[in-house]
Amino acid sequence: MALIGSKVCYRDDRDRVWFFGATFGSNGDMKHTTGSDKQITVAVKSDWLTGMGVLIPTSAFTKAGLYDAKNFPQYFGDAEFSLRAKLHGYELWVSPDSRVYADVDASWVLNQINNPKLSFPRLLFTSIRSPYQWHTRSLFYKLYWPKNYRLALLRLYSITLIGLYKSFVFAYTKKLLGIK
Repeated sequence: MALIGSKVCYRDDRDRVWFFGATFGSNGDMKHTTGSDKQITVAVKSDWLTGMGVLIPTSAFTKAGLYDAKNFPQYFGDAEFSLRAKLHGYELWVSPDSRVYADVDASWVLNQINNPKLSFPRLLFTSIRSPYQWHTRSLFYKLYWPKNYRLALLRLYSITLIGLYKSFVFAYTKKLLGIK
């Protein structure tokens, strides 16, 4: 019994793979396996799956339940469901023969950085459209992070968000100065 994920490639660069399985990184991040479409040719087990192009047996919904839209309305719903299915005995695999072409760069965070507003720092932690929304991410980590979830969150928010804030401040300063 398994959930089978797809190789997710960039829509505009079809040889570039954005997702081919995933692991929990040591810095509090969730790492995707990436690479070239031509180099990724063998099915692999994954720690969790994205929701793009996943084949799910109906028995997985019977055993694990449905997606948790209440707690994970935008982000982590797909990964959370795959991990819940895993707890119910399902393996998580990614097939090299199934491809999804997605505009994965069209994210809310990048849109906010490219069109900077002063509300961004607050919305980064509070908007359900943000992958860094505190409530959703902290609940996901508490439920599924394999080690110390508090330390993972601290690392993630201190390392990753410093880079995001620098990008935002740079973009906002350029906007204020009228630089394109």
